[in-house]
Amino acid sequence: MNLSYWEKSESLEHIDFCIIGAGIVGTTTAYFLQSHFPNAKIVVIERGTIANGASSKNAGFSCFGSVGEMLDDLESNPESELLETIEMRINGLRLLQELVPKEIMDYESCGGYEVFTDTIPNLFLEKIHYLNKLVNSVSGLENTFTVVEDNFNTGFNKTMIFNQHEGGLHPVKMLNYLHQKITYKGIKLLKGVEVLDHKSGVLTIQFIGSNKMDIKPKNTIFCTNAFTNDLIPNLDLTPARNIVLVSKPIFNLTLNGTFHYDKGYVYFRNIKNRILIGGARNIDAQKEETSTFGTNQKIVEHLKSFAQKYILPNEKVDFDYQWSGIIATGSAKKPIIKQLSENKFIGVRSGGMGVAIGSLIGKKLAALVYNNSK
Repeated sequence: MNLSYWEKSESLEHIDFCIIGAGIVGTTTAYFLQSHFPNAKIVVIERGTIANGASSKNAGFSCFGSVGEMLDDLESNPESELLETIEMRINGLRLLQELVPKEIMDYESCGGYEVFTDTIPNLFLEKIHYLNKLVNSVSGLENTFTVVEDNFNTGFNKTMIFNQHEGGLHPVKMLNYLHQKITYKGIKLLKGVEVLDHKSGVLTIQFIGSNKMDIKPKNTIFCTNAFTNDLIPNLDLTPARNIVLVSKPIFNLTLNGTFHYDKGYVYFRNIKNRILIGGARNIDAQKEETSTFGTNQKIVEHLKSFAQKYILPNEKVDFDYQWSGIIATGSAKKPIIKQLSENKFIGVRSGGMGVAIGSLIGKKLAALVYNNSK
């Protein structure tokens, strides 16, 4: 398949800004760039048919961290960095809800629970007041974490830690709305396009079923998150695969909310009377440091066993869906937002919190590009 003159001239020539990646970060970068440069030609290219990364394959949690995760972070990072992380996640969630109406993305203000198979560690109980003060200092949110009793009839300890400000959403409905939002503003969105190489001022791309071709955008912006190493080596970025399972419908499922276990490595929720469960990459961490979609049977069996033993111990759980999503981690939880060269910029490494911080990364990245154009 060869592109026509009309197709090339309309979409691939005289590009002011070419954004690679149409996930949350790439799409919101385009949105905010258009506000800074209303007359610019902005093109977003995406190699997938929806979006190939975690934006459309995540578990649909609007979370900003559990007590266990925050205390784990404090073991290797100063309090100032944790504060910065919390602030960015909360402000990012607020920005996302400004961009996408709650009813469009099926947002549920259901709260989140941190669960335990044994008694809650005393350290967690001792630090709840301290963490509530930290969250309040950067967000104004009151009494984020409280200790509650379980009435879900699970196999976990009855005592849990509740986060009243968490929720769940439908990530593809959210992303589809953001795509509609940018195309309405006149931004070009091209799917099924892979970037093969980039040199000074030239991108080598390939449409599905077409020949390679070179395009020459004035500026290139990489929003490729976990897949960035394929294009830009030597970044502090490690891809991490997460496996997600969804059960068959379960009659009269009373479980409600979002749930976290083991510092957030395992997570689950009720979606339309089905159990969604995912994560556990830490039980085979080295093998899951990959940007290749696929499965890990050790983790799949662990998640199934966990669901059966603890989430619904009194009835059989069968599964209908299984997929993997790739997140980007690194030595720090702070995302990479920077200028690579005169006309190249990057916004990646969402750390598994793309729903929470993706739109804020996009806004910050667009501001960086704008400020460097003056």
